[in-house]
Amino acid sequence: MSVADGGYIRSHLRTCEFCAAEAEFYEHYPILGDTYEQDSSPAIPEPLFELAEAILSKKEPSRTLDRLIKEIDSVSS
Repeated sequence: MSVADGGYIRSHLRTCEFCAAEAEFYEHYPILGDTYEQDSSPAIPEPLFELAEAILSKKEPSRTLDRLIKEIDSVSS
């Protein structure tokens, strides 16, 4: 990961409660093994998606979870 990408991600995690919570989860429960590869974002269960949408729209009405996922995927590609 480039320094610029790392800075963007750190900045995002300071302002996005949803992603910060997910990053904290993976700090405590890392994915084990080298066989795991992810080509794209996994499907999010509908109740979790709705919760994330509610949090994002309350904090910043113009943001949507779909848009945020696309931004993250474009940075990680």
